[in-house]
Amino acid sequence: MKRGLWGLEGCYSTGGGSIASDLLVECVDIVDHEKCVEEYVDRREVDDSMICAGVKSGGKGACQGDDGGPLVDASSKKQVGVVSWGFGCGKNEQDGVNASTAAYLDWIQGVLSV
Repeated sequence: MKRGLWGLEGCYSTGGGSIASDLLVECVDIVDHEKCVEEYVDRREVDDSMICAGVKSGGKGACQGDDGGPLVDASSKKQVGVVSWGFGCGKNEQDGVNASTAAYLDWIQGVLSV
C-alpha cells in the first residue's frame, strides 16, 4: 500500500479548508482503485483518471476548499494527483478522489510548453 500525504510527508496533499497560517499536512493511504470504484458505485463514477486516498478509520483527508491541492508520493516526492472531490471530510470509509497527474501528463506538458 502506498502512503500519501496531504501536506509534507508520506504521500500527501496540502490544504485544510479555511485559510491557515501554517501548511496543514495529512498522511493518507492510496486506496486500491477497484475498492474506490465500488465505494462510489451508487453515487458517482470513478474512472481510471482518478486516484482515491484516505484513512480507513476516518478523521483525515482533504476537505471542502482543498480542491486543486497536490497529492504527493512521499517516497519519490513527486506529485501524483490533484485533490478533486469527495463526500464529507475524512469520514470513515469515504475516501477522497484525486485527479491523477499521470492521466493528464500530455496536457500538462503541452500547457507548460506554450
